[in-house]
Amino acid sequence: MRRFFVDTINSDVLTTGSILNVPEELFHRIKNVLRINEGDKLEFIDGKGLLISVEVVGSGKQASFKTTKIDKIKREKPLLGLAVSMIRRERFDLLVEKAVELGVDIIIPVETEYSRPFASESYSKLEERWQRIADQALSQCKRVFRCKINEVLKIDELFKETSFDEKIFFHFGKEKINSNAIKKNKSHLFIIGPEGGFSDKELALLNQEKINSYSLIDDILRTETAAFYVLSIFNFINFDV
Repeated sequence: MRRFFVDTINSDVLTTGSILNVPEELFHRIKNVLRINEGDKLEFIDGKGLLISVEVVGSGKQASFKTTKIDKIKREKPLLGLAVSMIRRERFDLLVEKAVELGVDIIIPVETEYSRPFASESYSKLEERWQRIADQALSQCKRVFRCKINEVLKIDELFKETSFDEKIFFHFGKEKINSNAIKKNKSHLFIIGPEGGFSDKELALLNQEKINSYSLIDDILRTETAAFYVLSIFNFINFDV
């Protein structure tokens, strides 16, 4: 069953049997691109735990989405965040897509000394682009809760982030990560730098805040590969996969 993300669902007036209204752009995509037909069943999410099942009634411009079931899902998994050095756009696009599929709840693009591929004036447009990619991935992988793309931050601004129980940064040459490094049922923020690593100044800031640090394997990984690696470890420890 296809699932779609809509951030404007008015759940207060929506009841079983009522018609769900969706933005015109999404309606066009469903009817004319995906060619959904009368009688097809779809799902819509608002990214906050609301899951709405509908049936397509009517056809063409007269088609509408009749609500058949409304579920309000409670979040149970620990919050998972990824603060990652910005890399070339096509690679960061891939990182966002796959990180959402691996369960990340917030992605924080980080400006580091050894990786500055974008002009600062382009940050807002990039953030919007990455949020669109995250929302598309959300629907594709059947997740319910939205992954937020944070505004671009500098290293020292990460220290003000208080939503996580544990913060870990990764740097080549540190002690290799082990099963005790990730605490089960605790929220985590993983901080990943560029292939060139963090600068001495950035390392001093991270160490000053007493943030735990590890390496992943004996080889140097690309930034996005390191992200996928540690997210997989987190899922393995927390969800018995």
